[in-house]
Amino acid sequence: MFTNIWSGSLVDRSNKKYLMIALGVFQTVLIALLPFFSSLGLIYAMVFLITIASSMYHSTSVTYITKLIPIGQRKRFNSLRSLLDSGAFLTGPAIAGMMFTVGTPNMAIYINAGALFLSALITVGMPNVESSAQLEKTSDTTKLSLRLLIDDWKLVIGFSRKFLYVMIIYLLFSAMVVMMTATDSLEAAFATRILSLSEDEYGILVSIAGAGVLVGSLSNAIINEKIPA
Repeated sequence: MFTNIWSGSLVDRSNKKYLMIALGVFQTVLIALLPFFSSLGLIYAMVFLITIASSMYHSTSVTYITKLIPIGQRKRFNSLRSLLDSGAFLTGPAIAGMMFTVGTPNMAIYINAGALFLSALITVGMPNVESSAQLEKTSDTTKLSLRLLIDDWKLVIGFSRKFLYVMIIYLLFSAMVVMMTATDSLEAAFATRILSLSEDEYGILVSIAGAGVLVGSLSNAIINEKIPA
């Protein structure tokens, strides 16, 4: 919520590739520093900054992917990406549980930081989807200001009024995501306190849910191949 008001203006006027690299390194450093802090307030503050960077990274990556993937291949790409995300949802808890079993929470934190740093290194080798000429057009408005934010929000409101059908679908999708997030936050408490599931049983429940998402994403990838663009 904190970043949604202004981050779009910054992302639109920045080189997406270099911004993703900077955000990835920023998150890596903050996550790697977490084990060195014992103050709960400082840890919350760092997590807040990490979440800001993560939110901005997501917005930047969506724009970068849209420019990188050809229009004719976007349906297949989105299906495969959903399949991979579902696989991560299935294997992530299992890997986390294994790391807690054979190692320590600090080790899991450092592995997470290392994965983010590896992602930043891989991004260095990715193509630059924006030419210098495109960025020069916005060089005079790269500095964030209240006037700039107001102008951008006017564009958003104008687009929403012009393409009302698209915005209704987007708002409904966003509402579903909010409800899913709220359900996820209650899932662990409900399973362990109301259903009295043990940690092992809850892990199996999460794996079953992940398997269902994986099957659904795989079906979506297959069906999309049969539907014309």
